[in-house]
Amino acid sequence: MCEVWPPQPGAHTCSVLALDCNSGSVLVSGDENGNCCLWDAPNKTLVNSIGGLPGEVTAVCFSKLNPHFFWLASDVMLMKYDLRNLSDAVLSICGGDDDINQVVLNQSETLIAACDDSGLVSVIDQSNPSNRGEFDEHENCVSAVRFNSMRNELYSTGCDAQLLCWSIEDGTPSDQIVLSECISDSGDAQFTGGSNFMTPAMGHCLSVNNSGTLLACGLENASVVLFDVSVAHKMSQVQVLSGHTAGVSQVQFTSDNRIISAGADRNIIPWTLNSSGIYSSSAFVKHHSKINWTCIGNVGGNDALFVSDVSPLISTYSMSSFA
Repeated sequence: MCEVWPPQPGAHTCSVLALDCNSGSVLVSGDENGNCCLWDAPNKTLVNSIGGLPGEVTAVCFSKLNPHFFWLASDVMLMKYDLRNLSDAVLSICGGDDDINQVVLNQSETLIAACDDSGLVSVIDQSNPSNRGEFDEHENCVSAVRFNSMRNELYSTGCDAQLLCWSIEDGTPSDQIVLSECISDSGDAQFTGGSNFMTPAMGHCLSVNNSGTLLACGLENASVVLFDVSVAHKMSQVQVLSGHTAGVSQVQFTSDNRIISAGADRNIIPWTLNSSGIYSSSAFVKHHSKINWTCIGNVGGNDALFVSDVSPLISTYSMSSFA
């Protein structure tokens, strides 16, 4: 069920922090020692690497419009690389005031957004990096940022237990959710959610479905909260998913009807929209280590889930494992 990639010369020797896969089945990964590796995912082989980066490689992101290009975040820097020539970055720009935690592109890839430990969210014009907006409404570390693919909106969350919806044009929040006040399906206020009554509701990760109508937020309190974002500049809670027993480090829509979440409890949980219009799950997969990052890619014509954890090794699960 789980295939752990074998150790290889020149590959990671410490915890792998971030992953992404392009349409050509090239996987990019970044680690704690400031190294970035490029992999032939179907064959699980290392094909190239970038070393000597300024700090931990905390985020990576492939272009969907041109899969030769990818971005990585290291320290406060955002670097754009071309797979065909990795000797130098195509573009290097300062993306924040402190360590960057995530980097994402909007649907047209005209904008790149990054969030950092200082609480800053930066939105940068790719064609003119000096044209940028800096949003600083968060009180401290911003863990995740995500564009809505259907409209010019941006979402962010972090250690201040706030979820913000940003109007990109004017750089101000158009809606704000206090995550500690989210209501569980039983109707109780979720100061903590799930199985962790005394754990704060810090936001760790975000995902938006392809239709741009639903936002998922994974929390330190072991819950995943779903919000209706079908109305512009508005977030309305619709459901709390309680299945994890520790912080949710990753959540992603695999389709409009399906979500996968993963966390510090080592659990990978598939959630499916049922006939009653709610997401539910009846099973989970137990990974061997605490999970840092997940992404989905194609291997031999079939979708696979790639997982990085506290080890130097990447793991692969067939998506059929979560059927």
